[in-house]
Amino acid sequence: YRMFTSRAEYRLRLRQDNCDIRLTEKAIEVGLACDYRKKAHRAKIASIDQLLNKIQQTCYEGIPLNQWLRRSENKAHLLPSEIRENYSSEIWFLIETNMKFEGYLKREELHIERSKKQEEWKIPNGIDYNTITSLSSEARQKLAEFTPGSLRQASKISGITPADLDVLMLWLEKKRGK
Repeated sequence: YRMFTSRAEYRLRLRQDNCDIRLTEKAIEVGLACDYRKKAHRAKIASIDQLLNKIQQTCYEGIPLNQWLRRSENKAHLLPSEIRENYSSEIWFLIETNMKFEGYLKREELHIERSKKQEEWKIPNGIDYNTITSLSSEARQKLAEFTPGSLRQASKISGITPADLDVLMLWLEKKRGK
């Protein structure tokens, strides 16, 4: 799991605190999760949902708890025990992390949606990649060598980074607009 996450495009979602939620869901879909794991997963999801509802309805220090947790100086373990008592520290940490990263996660979600829409874009033949100066020199070299037919094919080429794909998408958008 930890291998190559620094190269992953959407690593804000690839955190160790949420891997069991993400991967157990996939295991259930393909029939690999045992009954115990399914029950534990459902219980954890239910706890998260309950805590999110509680946070929406609770104030602390005169501030709604969902806003209080977003502040960098505030941590769930600093809350009074009567607020924390019904949920594990693991659940609190997960919720706190999601709240602190919420803006970044939303931005990443928009990027994912945009990438999905554009990932099947065709790349016209005969492009002189050297004219796209925003591409890294390695990307220009690799794209000229392999001449991918689509952005998806380009994304599979070793040495082509997500940033290079963004540049290529913008260049294609510009060309389509003309």
